[in-house]
Amino acid sequence: MTTPYLSSNFELMKLSKERIAFIKKTITDSVKEHPTDLVGHIVDVLGISRPTVMRYINELVDEGSLQKEGKGRGTVYSLLREIFVKKIEIKPDVSEDEVWHSLISEKVSDLPLSQRRILQYGFTEMVNNALDHSGSKSLLLVVDKRKELTALGVGDDGVGIFNKIKVDLGLNSAEEAVFELGKGKFTSDPSKHSGEGIFFTSKVFSIFKISSKGLSFLSGHNKHDTLTTTFETAREINYKITGTAVAMILYKDEEYTLSDVFNEFADPDTPNGLKKTLLTVSSLKRGDEMLVSRSQGKRLMARLDKFSKIVLDFDGVDEIGQAFADEVFRVFQQNHPDSEISAKNVSENVRKMIRHVGFDLAN
Repeated sequence: MTTPYLSSNFELMKLSKERIAFIKKTITDSVKEHPTDLVGHIVDVLGISRPTVMRYINELVDEGSLQKEGKGRGTVYSLLREIFVKKIEIKPDVSEDEVWHSLISEKVSDLPLSQRRILQYGFTEMVNNALDHSGSKSLLLVVDKRKELTALGVGDDGVGIFNKIKVDLGLNSAEEAVFELGKGKFTSDPSKHSGEGIFFTSKVFSIFKISSKGLSFLSGHNKHDTLTTTFETAREINYKITGTAVAMILYKDEEYTLSDVFNEFADPDTPNGLKKTLLTVSSLKRGDEMLVSRSQGKRLMARLDKFSKIVLDFDGVDEIGQAFADEVFRVFQQNHPDSEISAKNVSENVRKMIRHVGFDLAN
């Protein structure tokens, strides 16, 4: 079958972005069935010239979507990257499980069971969150599979997660909402949610990123180069979304399971038993300000009485003030003796101030 609008002698001059995207999608969709005759197959299907086909195949190779092996008639093409994008309308009968099984599950069926379970858990949690809280009329779903990683994206055009948290908690700014999100056990609708979905999802992925209205929350195992590949991936799968965009990236060399993460942070014998939280203290800072005040300490420890184990990560914090340290360690511990506070990545200056307020770190 020939597509008439692509048969011009001046193809390369007249092709729009949409037509180029159509050609490239046809190429990537055809690779599995035509690894050795890809060029000829695309020429026949689309009715365009061989040089045009080669141009876009070479672009896909340069972009890292296609792999080319051999030369001449011995050339074999294979996929290095598969991208699936689907926009769905939110209707009363839409459920996260049905969306997963009908649109996403097959796309990741070749991955190990442990990784498929992580992907299913995170995806369904984020879709459910959007369905229940965003107020959006549609969802943008993305699967981005590469040789070294699988990334899932869920985007909406709703009110924005940080703005919603700001209103629900009565916070002064959306920036404060970003920090509260990382603590866990927050939900605006306790009758339907435990407040653990985003927390656990942020811990089971290599990289987890929520973006909304110019702000971002970043979490995950961070074992990889978060400043290059993973940020680029997150930006790509977010597309143009006006509400909230969630990027979940799982590297294929990860060997932990969903149960490993649950067991680390939760008590399975206790209802809503999220026992442990891990907070990056530096995310409380605004710009280059120091953490010196008692009010900053109160903001850091707000709602943490819900946890039996609190781990504070001081990476990026070289110094703290006496009032801040006193509020975080001595006052909080005095008021909540059943909560265990520990810290990591503590500089010597921070450690000295913690000792000054009468608290000894075990590590």
